[in-house]
Amino acid sequence: MRINENNVGHVRAAMVGALSLGGLSGLMSTGLLGPFRVQFAQHYAITQTGLGAALAIIGMFLGVFGIWHGPRIADRIGRYRLLKCSVGGMVIGLTGCGLFRNIYVVGAFWALFMLGGYLSIIVNAVVTDLWRKNPRQGVILLHSVLSVGKILGPFIAALLMLQLHDMPWRGFFIFGAAFSLMILVFLSFVRQRKVYYSRETHDWTEEPLRGRLMLWGAAGILGMIAGAENALASVAPAFYQKQYLLTNQMPSLLLTFHFVAVTVGRFGFMIFGGSLSTRRMVMLSALPALLIVPAAFAASPTVSGASFVACGLCFSVAWPVIFTYVAKVFSANRSRLTLAVGLMNAAGIALGTFATSAFLDLYLPLAMLFGPAILIIFCGVFLLFRRKMQRKIEADEAAAATPQT
Repeated sequence: MRINENNVGHVRAAMVGALSLGGLSGLMSTGLLGPFRVQFAQHYAITQTGLGAALAIIGMFLGVFGIWHGPRIADRIGRYRLLKCSVGGMVIGLTGCGLFRNIYVVGAFWALFMLGGYLSIIVNAVVTDLWRKNPRQGVILLHSVLSVGKILGPFIAALLMLQLHDMPWRGFFIFGAAFSLMILVFLSFVRQRKVYYSRETHDWTEEPLRGRLMLWGAAGILGMIAGAENALASVAPAFYQKQYLLTNQMPSLLLTFHFVAVTVGRFGFMIFGGSLSTRRMVMLSALPALLIVPAAFAASPTVSGASFVACGLCFSVAWPVIFTYVAKVFSANRSRLTLAVGLMNAAGIALGTFATSAFLDLYLPLAMLFGPAILIIFCGVFLLFRRKMQRKIEADEAAAATPQT
């Protein structure tokens, strides 16, 4: 799918809309579960393990149901329209979560929000199209804006804790609903036919998929890395509340600085890492993960907090750099790749959420160690898996260079 480069204004509007959605995703991923999980569980009298299991089940079910059918929807209506529909589902889901108090009703609207959120991962494929001349820059920029959202999420949560003493997470839901509504209105100004060539000129459907097992293997690696980052972010505030008896606001602010480190590393790699190979960038991104050891075991909360903040550098570029590399391997099947990654993200995040929630009830340091350990393992798996993908790139280039008779 090629961009209509003659319509510069609409292309730029599509870029801004896609990046804004990245910011919203960051806000919701760090502003809810991590800061509010202890208060939420106490209010509804459920254990951390029970909360994690419920979220994991909802995430896995809707990930399979929604993302499995996502490529067919994208083929039928186009990537950009699917993106708008997914944001619409997020608006309704977040609004319902903010307006109702009953735990089962909130769970139903949360499920709708999750469905829209998983389908919205198509934004990664849209970004690789929008930044067609430099897709790695586009994907890293998207995830840099996502990182800014992750910084603001726990900070906004801390402010709401000060202002709202009764169920402050409802205020965060309303804030997210308003933000997502603004994105939906903005995206609606740009029609799909003004962003992409018309269907008569360029069909939305993709080429037949080759290397299905390789695609799912790559998607699995990305899903586990996404789950590793989410696992640490979702458990860290509760860890500091329980381990060092800090107030509700302080762990949220600590999580904010953690994602400042993620964002600084992401922008730094984007600006200065242009000459680095994919292999070197992945190796460099895994090294700061070792800082989680003093973060989990230090007797001093100052040492632990500083190590946790610096550990954020390990999540700076691994996911976007690996996704960009894999998108090149499967350049003719980006919708299917992106939505397969969404399904594996759902699995990885569900696994990380459940594991760290259970560790909170069993052994606090292990809850902190889980995410960075998973990152190191699957960065290593990618470096081994990359050789096979490189051979596919070379085979596709050779096939493209062969004259057709």
